Amino acid sequence: RRQQLVQQLLDSEDVNRINAGIRAAQQMPEGSLPEVRAHLRHPHPAVREAAVRSLAERGGTPEEFIEVLADPDPDVVEAGVEALGRISGLAQRQGLVDMLPSLPLKAWEGLLAALISMDDPALAPGLMASCRARLLEANRQLAAIQLLKPRMGLPARSVPPTNLKS
Repeated sequence: RRQQLVQQLLDSEDVNRINAGIRAAQQMPEGSLPEVRAHLRHPHPAVREAAVRSLAERGGTPEEFIEVLADPDPDVVEAGVEALGRISGLAQRQGLVDMLPSLPLKAWEGLLAALISMDDPALAPGLMASCRARLLEANRQLAAIQLLKPRMGLPARSVPPTNLKS
């Protein structure tokens, strides 16, 4: 009976009822997690945020939280950063560091913020290497833009970009 009530809340069109369903699902057995996960793609940001926070409490995966870092709503992104910041265990944390190079910039920034919030000195070398690689790539892109601007009839920057050395 309780599962049916929770399901009715989760299936509702009303944002407040859906959020109540997500909160109630946290008290239910693991069987309600697929319904909560489905709300990670809900059109309303408050529902997506509630789903992230619920999954952070029980059963969310790092991949799910990394995916929400690309969300257009800053509250959803913040919930994802907080969820990732709770991950413990050096192997899992190092796995997150290893994911950094493959992420788009917005997700990279969010994951980097989560990893920094862990305040784990063992992660520092990998975080520094990832930041250095991003800076080098950004410098290369700026240099390419400066070279292409005159050919495209655009004004060149008055100050050339700094050359970063690895």
